Amino acid sequence: MSESLDLKIAEEIKSLVNSKVVDTLKNKKVPQFEIPLRAEDNVVMDKGILTLGDKTLSRRINNVKEVRPFMQLTAVLEAIHSHLSAGRHPSIRDIYYYVKHTIPGTQTLTFSEQEESNVMVEEVELLTGFCREEMGIVAETKGQIAGDIEMEAMVRGKIKSVKISELPIPGIIPSLMDRIKIKNVNADWILVVEKGAVFTSLYEDGYWEKNHCLLVTAGGQPDRATRRFISRMEKEFNLPIYVLTDSDPYGIRIYLTYKCGSRGLAYESKRLAAPSVKFLGVTPSDIYKYKLPDVTIIQATKSDLMYAEKLKSSSLLQTKEWQDELQLFLNKKEKVEIEAFSKHGFDFLSDKYLPNKIKGGNFL
Repeated sequence: MSESLDLKIAEEIKSLVNSKVVDTLKNKKVPQFEIPLRAEDNVVMDKGILTLGDKTLSRRINNVKEVRPFMQLTAVLEAIHSHLSAGRHPSIRDIYYYVKHTIPGTQTLTFSEQEESNVMVEEVELLTGFCREEMGIVAETKGQIAGDIEMEAMVRGKIKSVKISELPIPGIIPSLMDRIKIKNVNADWILVVEKGAVFTSLYEDGYWEKNHCLLVTAGGQPDRATRRFISRMEKEFNLPIYVLTDSDPYGIRIYLTYKCGSRGLAYESKRLAAPSVKFLGVTPSDIYKYKLPDVTIIQATKSDLMYAEKLKSSSLLQTKEWQDELQLFLNKKEKVEIEAFSKHGFDFLSDKYLPNKIKGGNFL
């Protein structure tokens, strides 16, 4: 399964380079790659998710400004083809060191820093239509999962499966999520928690068992693997998904990242976004509805207020409910962390707040 995918993608990359570079040179023409433009003014909203518009950029060898990016792009294509042909799955940093060297006869480096090779990996994704996970490029994992779910993958030539509920600790959401088969899911819904510490507390309390759900966290701003997992759970299992964050503008951004995608990865939103995701809380109004004491309240920073103003003008949050919540935040200039509910007792979050919010059904 994994090996055949590696060879299939390697062959497609080889065919692409042959047609765009080798054959073009043989015909005495200028090689050129046409790639969708990853720029702020080319990000558009389409059916509830952020994606790229119609603008493109060219990588050519007959333009002084484009010679170096063209060389870098072909170097990364070769690197990916090489590791796929060998059945290897390097990290994105491995790719950087593989392609970094001094150009013969000069003192010029092919890549000065990793950000340059990262950009070229993204351009390969755009050029080929394969995401980096499909191409076997691994990244550090952040996501954790708890619940009754079974996953299967090819490991060193053998198919192996794991039941997350039977592990003594939460499971890790693997970097190469597209190479994982999700076999069985015994849950009614999913709770995505912003913070790893809150996830751990709920896990130790047996929250997923008591409430027949899956618990997921990415420990802050979500990584690609966790976003891909949530997107697949929506598309493949049609489960309700709720996001629980701190009551601040950056918690709302995390929610929107799961729901609509992000501008930086707009070209992957169709694979990473889950438009049905709902915001469970914590909302600004919850601070006062649940009478959180003054000692739990944190004063908003200038950055918080500026970002809240930006969110208030966003086309994504134009409902009356969201506008009221954001205006309340701007008026009060106060925020709280999820853990603030512990002031009412360590079980308050799981036994009172979450059941009340879910039962109320007034999701933003």
